[in-house]
Amino acid sequence: MSESDPTLSPAQRSLPWLLLLPLFLLAWPAPSLFGGDPLTTELSALGVASIGLIPLALWFLWQRPRPSRGSTLLFIALFLPANFGTQTDSLELDRGLLTFLMCFLVANGAAHLSSQGRELIVRAAAALSILLLLPGLVDRASGWGGVLGNSGELSGAALPGALCGALLWTRSAGKWQWLGMTAVGLFLMHAVLAPVIAGLVAVVVVLPIAVLLMRGAGPSFLMKSLGLLLLAFVGFAWITWGSTSQPEQSPQESAVIEAPDNFGGFEVRRRIWASSVALFMENPMLGTGLGQFSARFPAVRDATERELSNHNHTASWTTEVEHPHNDWLLPWVEGGAISGIAWWVLIYIILQAGTRALGRSQTTQAAMGAATLGSLLAAGLNAPLLYNPTASIAMFILFGALLGPGKPVPPELKNRAPFGPLLTVGMVLLLLLNIPRAYGMVQHGAALAEMAKATTETERQDAILKAAELLEDSVSARSLAARVLERRDGDLDGALAHWDRVLQLRPLRFNAWMQSGVLHARKGEHDLAQAAFDQAVQLDPTHPALLRNRVRLFVESDELEHGLKEFERLVELGQFDATWLMELGCEEILRGQIEAGQTLLARADKRFDISIAEEAYALEASYRANASSLAADGFKTLANILWARSHGTESRWADAKRSYFQALRIQRDYVKPAGAISTRVEHACAIWMKGDREEAAQGIDDIDLAGLNVAEFPEWCREPVFGMIESRSRE
Repeated sequence: MSESDPTLSPAQRSLPWLLLLPLFLLAWPAPSLFGGDPLTTELSALGVASIGLIPLALWFLWQRPRPSRGSTLLFIALFLPANFGTQTDSLELDRGLLTFLMCFLVANGAAHLSSQGRELIVRAAAALSILLLLPGLVDRASGWGGVLGNSGELSGAALPGALCGALLWTRSAGKWQWLGMTAVGLFLMHAVLAPVIAGLVAVVVVLPIAVLLMRGAGPSFLMKSLGLLLLAFVGFAWITWGSTSQPEQSPQESAVIEAPDNFGGFEVRRRIWASSVALFMENPMLGTGLGQFSARFPAVRDATERELSNHNHTASWTTEVEHPHNDWLLPWVEGGAISGIAWWVLIYIILQAGTRALGRSQTTQAAMGAATLGSLLAAGLNAPLLYNPTASIAMFILFGALLGPGKPVPPELKNRAPFGPLLTVGMVLLLLLNIPRAYGMVQHGAALAEMAKATTETERQDAILKAAELLEDSVSARSLAARVLERRDGDLDGALAHWDRVLQLRPLRFNAWMQSGVLHARKGEHDLAQAAFDQAVQLDPTHPALLRNRVRLFVESDELEHGLKEFERLVELGQFDATWLMELGCEEILRGQIEAGQTLLARADKRFDISIAEEAYALEASYRANASSLAADGFKTLANILWARSHGTESRWADAKRSYFQALRIQRDYVKPAGAISTRVEHACAIWMKGDREEAAQGIDDIDLAGLNVAEFPEWCREPVFGMIESRSRE
């Protein structure tokens, strides 16, 4: 795959290799710096690709070529949005900017390829497809995702090479046809096993067009094309009607809180597209701003799509939509109408050039045409052009090679701009200025990759905290770091600081609002917790975990009636969970809220509608035998308190004192340091009535008796409470 024409200049001979360098850095199956999940892999891969483009950038400064056809349109479509919109997510803004620079430079470089350089690119694309697909097919890790960690991302990156391979197989002779056959064969195998419908659709659509446009095609071309079509159709039919299960995925850690955005089904995508159009209509002139789709989309997210994407909330995670799964739409949403129109005009020009190339007799041109048409078709179903760095480079190289250079720069303009066309030079300098940012993305990915490789929980957590330090505006790393601080160190303030930063970057992040509410509730800041939960409810009003957190907050705020109303919403949604409600009731008993706990227990199950101590004691023995310590402790505490109150009613003060003491022994493990206030007060009242008034007063000298609602205590407690209050006033 090397150019041998001695008439080519060193610059022409080196150009294809400079274009291919970042691709092979991304595809090489050696241990990578990627975090192992789609979001982190895309970010890390973008950093690797940007650094890999430095030699090409220097080539531009050396050669100062004129811009390619469509450069102005590409500039308007992808760079203009960087200057508009409310850009809160700085990392996504920089990701979008680096993606634009990458696409712009490779397209402009490919426009100046020689004919032999284009031939080399087509063959290299097929080889790259093989390099990407083989590791994923061999070890099946990451759901057939290989080095990119996700089957959809891998398919998008391998598609251009696979379509180039299809044309090499059907229209070439010798060794290159076998390279092409291997590339397209592996691609079809991967698409069926993963499965990835978009890739099969591209093959099914493009090959018939190639057959129709190819004039004078021989029988070999037709037979090979029909063979590939048949394989693709069989694969599509198998995915649609024959396959009943997904391939088993090996367990791995995710570098984001959410599940990977590998949405299945046309209905989900259709609703995401409709919501994306609604987001565009909110600001049709300026859009959301470059890279801000994910930060703004929750405001318009379709409720049915949210339910489908979260499997009706049966999964333990919550998805976030990171892109519209349609590269034809994204520039409209992020850049507004001007950006969108420029983008669609550019797509039209590329489609026109690809269709013309597909009908030519020259195999290289036809292969580039096939890859271009298939890539743009796939871009209407997912995000290979603007969100998958490996696919972006491969596709924009082909786009640039097809479009070629633009009109020659007039001599008078060259004299005024000795460093070549200012637009191209400006993009080169902008890329070089952003290399430190790209390197930060690589370091961030490397830290998260260490998280996936960690053998102990401590190593994993250290990797997460390191990633958050390396890229302080990473929503993924910040979210993970918040959980680390909460679980490992109990640092609720530190965890809240991370969630607050996440909300600065993405003000509509559901998970950040919900987790902030949970942490505020744990700190006893019920008003702040309620405010955070209210924000989360606006984003997903039917999320079971959120509704359960609201029930808990109302109960802990002594607003039992509101909590029960919120629980009825869970029942209406089919999310009744008797075990969870039973445990919440036991927690309330351990907190000393006996009546509230009894009410919750009775609502959970009629078996728990307990009024006598012996019933609670029997349940304690049952749950203790089943190793459910929380429930067992709750029922045992309830039994002791019911016994104690019964003893008090019968004026058996020594027995009441002993039963309260047994209850407090358990409660001290849950309400530190001395147990629930209500139980301590009732215990002191029993001691007071027994005649040991000094002991009774000393046991609760840290409690504000005047602030208690005496009516909530057993009737026999009222005289001792008032007596102890009067005794304190005399002192």
